[in-house]
Amino acid sequence: MNQDLDFTQVPSVNFSRNSLEFQAKTLDENLTQTLTINHSVPKPILQGKWSVIPHLSDPIIADGEHPWIVIKPKKFQKNKVVCSVTVQTNQLKANQVYERQLILNTNSNPQNYTIPLTVKTALIPTILGKKFYILLGITFLILMVALIPAYTYFELAMTWQTPQFIRHPDSYRILVDLLWKGFSLLTAIIWLYQGSKIGLSRGGLWVIPSVLLSCFMLISMIQLIGRLSAMTSPAFINPDPAFLLLFRYSLEFFRFSGRVLMYILGGGSFFGVGVVWGWLTKRYQKAGFEQKESKILAFLIILSSFSWGVVFFSKWLSPLIILTGILSVAGIAKLIPTSVKKRQKVIQAYLKSETQRIPESAI
Repeated sequence: MNQDLDFTQVPSVNFSRNSLEFQAKTLDENLTQTLTINHSVPKPILQGKWSVIPHLSDPIIADGEHPWIVIKPKKFQKNKVVCSVTVQTNQLKANQVYERQLILNTNSNPQNYTIPLTVKTALIPTILGKKFYILLGITFLILMVALIPAYTYFELAMTWQTPQFIRHPDSYRILVDLLWKGFSLLTAIIWLYQGSKIGLSRGGLWVIPSVLLSCFMLISMIQLIGRLSAMTSPAFINPDPAFLLLFRYSLEFFRFSGRVLMYILGGGSFFGVGVVWGWLTKRYQKAGFEQKESKILAFLIILSSFSWGVVFFSKWLSPLIILTGILSVAGIAKLIPTSVKKRQKVIQAYLKSETQRIPESAI
């Protein structure tokens, strides 16, 4: 430790984490994590300096900096400090595990603290083969069937007409009808978002259960529609005048509450769509697509399956739906070749620099 540091004893240093683990998803990715250091006694002020234990594989740099690990701040004089540790994988070889030891030299007791650092570098991208395209087509066909609950609800929500309200003209009914359609889309989006979180975190384990749950939610909505229709049917109404008066003023309330519940249940049919999107996103990342590309490709394959499923199964020949289906397929046809060309460039660049990259070897 440098002589300019005060080695008066202060309480032991507390770290927000005891080790650092990095996982690269793409080649030449810069990975950063933070490490918080603190102690509770204000004086004397904690002083520290970071270094990396020399490793046989790492070249020595004249200024003392590490060739691929950057710590900021490298020196500090604070009782609480947030340090960032950045790993530059553009100097490391693909598909290897690198292990290093960070040392923090302080004026505390004990004086030195060790933080293990592990880096798992990304795989070399693979060129997509025939298997990928076959699975893509199969996925499209399966989703056309699996998404039946979603586009059945979508069709019902978009074509459902608001009944005539008491004492309100048709213009008011049109406005209310638009508000209901907006609410139906909102419930679908909420269920979709919740499903996507589960799909991204748990993957394929939830795909089949989520599709079954979507079917159950849709069936529950349809049953509720039947009960509401029976409740408002003239054959159900008691002929007693007092009851008729009460029914007249309570009818709108029952319609409102019943329809809210109906759309909440029906919106659950999009839960499976969200789970499938998250699962496909993870699948395409494993296939070598970048994170953003994976999300877009998963969205496009679902959108195309949804659109053409509406056309072929529901026979809803809406120009907007057909156009959406055409554009989503065109988007897939453009995204995949673009990704393949990008992969080829990345592979070529890596192979040219591979001999200059740092291998991992035992100390």
